[in-house]
Amino acid sequence: MLRPLKTFSRRVYRKLRPHKPQRYVSFELVGPCNLHCSYCLRSESMLYGKASFLPREGVRQILAGLRSDWGDFSLTLTGGEPTLHPEFAGIVDDAAALGLRYKVVTNGWHFDRVLDSLLRTRDRLISVSFSLDGATREAHDAWRGKGSFDRLMKGITSAKHHRLPFQINVVLRKDTRPQMEAIALLGARLGAKGVNFGAMLPTSTGDFGRHALSAAEEKDAEREGLELSQVFKMPVRVPFVLYRPQKGAHCYPLAGKAVNIDHQGRLTLCANLSFFRGSLRADEVAGEAGPQPKELLTRLGEIQRQALAARDNELAACAAAGSAPGPFLSSPCLTCLKRFDKAPWSRELRT
Repeated sequence: MLRPLKTFSRRVYRKLRPHKPQRYVSFELVGPCNLHCSYCLRSESMLYGKASFLPREGVRQILAGLRSDWGDFSLTLTGGEPTLHPEFAGIVDDAAALGLRYKVVTNGWHFDRVLDSLLRTRDRLISVSFSLDGATREAHDAWRGKGSFDRLMKGITSAKHHRLPFQINVVLRKDTRPQMEAIALLGARLGAKGVNFGAMLPTSTGDFGRHALSAAEEKDAEREGLELSQVFKMPVRVPFVLYRPQKGAHCYPLAGKAVNIDHQGRLTLCANLSFFRGSLRADEVAGEAGPQPKELLTRLGEIQRQALAARDNELAACAAAGSAPGPFLSSPCLTCLKRFDKAPWSRELRT
């Protein structure tokens, strides 16, 4: 007889998940990416523009300042495609020297460029997160371009060979939802420490309508993730979903536990809001980070508290009026997109 899913999932996650600090920093090392996925939330200037990044010393100063003023945190190196940074090796050396544990999010295309640096700092490496868009070459390459699946598998195979911890990240869409079991099986066979499915954000009303899951479909996907965790003895999670109609902080940024540094060196509220396609304003930016970010962290905390209170108040007003929240208010992420005017093309969805 199968054990209750909730009990099992907690037990498995505690066993397989290493200890983590209580705070998280995502750092966009570069703006552009070598792949141009149609659902990518980044602006066109990032997808197709010139390479833009902070030099190694600038990154080091920001990390050292955050380490001093904010304490211990887990670092995620992202982008764009972080492996495109010409000083990637030095950056992970500096992070390790500061005593930080780190993750890398990558499409795997240039994994060979950074392998030596990951091996050199493997005692500080939490995991490499490889981005996957389907269980087969055809499904993956349909989104990311010919040859991308083979390059990804080469990177994953190399990580496995060198015994580097890695996981697989998948955008949860109507086409990947039926592939959850096949993707989990692929991940298990490859030796992944876990498989994460995250919701698709609306970069256009057309793509969102065609590919995004409904609230009911998200719940169903979460249920299947728990079931697959039981089958494969590894976490199969849906940690990032759109629809949470209850009050309160449902994400680390709004809970005050996470911040983002964009590729221009600015301290911002959330990695998913940063340079969002169609963005008109940058109200979630506290300012340019530096070696003494304490004042900026305070300012960002106020941005976070105001955003959280505004949604909680709107939800309370709906409850008092006996009405259901609309499609944006029922989602913490979509509420922030609306609040910070990150999706001007989607006004017809706002109720």
